Amino acid sequence: MEIDKARISGINLNHLEAQAMDSIILEAQKTGLKFKVKMDGNPLPVQSKNVEFIVKGDDQEPVIGAASVLAKFVRDTSENKNKRKTWKSNL
Repeated sequence: MEIDKARISGINLNHLEAQAMDSIILEAQKTGLKFKVKMDGNPLPVQSKNVEFIVKGDDQEPVIGAASVLAKFVRDTSENKNKRKTWKSNL
């Protein structure tokens, strides 16, 4: 529902995703762990330098492909999927 509100106010999904990624990465960096985030798709305007964007990454990186399958499952089995305006489902 928050995504729908943001989109209605003119904020696109790329911007929302970039903000969320920066926030999550910042929190993860506080743990002191060293890591690199691999993302499927074209680069987004993130602040973090720990992100590698890979076009067609779900075909090239097994971890991205697995995450894609899980995300689609969660989307398609979501209890509120019929209320969402921005999610399309095959179910």
